[in-house]
Amino acid sequence: MPEIYFVDFDGTLVSNSFDLYSEALGIKIENSRETTKRVLKLLKDRNILEVLKLKEKLNYRWELIKELYNEKNERVIVYLLSDNPFVKHLIDKKFDGVYSTIVPEIKDGILTGRILKEYTKVEIAEGILANIENISKIKVYTDGGESDEELIEYLQRNYGEKVEICRY
Repeated sequence: MPEIYFVDFDGTLVSNSFDLYSEALGIKIENSRETTKRVLKLLKDRNILEVLKLKEKLNYRWELIKELYNEKNERVIVYLLSDNPFVKHLIDKKFDGVYSTIVPEIKDGILTGRILKEYTKVEIAEGILANIENISKIKVYTDGGESDEELIEYLQRNYGEKVEICRY
């Protein structure tokens, strides 16, 4: 019976990404889906490499990463979920899956400002959990963001006592 861990990227695994993007890219970013969509429009015609350079300046919570990998074994499956559209480009760590709620369009390395796909964390989790039987525990690592709270409500409603919340 597997244990599933859902880990939020911004605010939980990384402590400074929104501040870093705001400062380095000269734009105001708040942790909300609407603002993220607006930011993608502001980044139109910019090279994705500008964003990727920021990867080296992210403040990872190494104690959490170490904890996740100490617990990881054949029964523990760790998924990284994020409202950050660049999470797949920014994370070097080996998770079982890395999912963003917003997938930006990038053509020839240039951000077009358009969104290819958009999901909620609940929709992503539903898709993942639909393919896993006999789940023993679902652990959610969160900083308390709005999309995380929606995910937690969904999980508690559908999985009850199996859900454990770890707030960072």
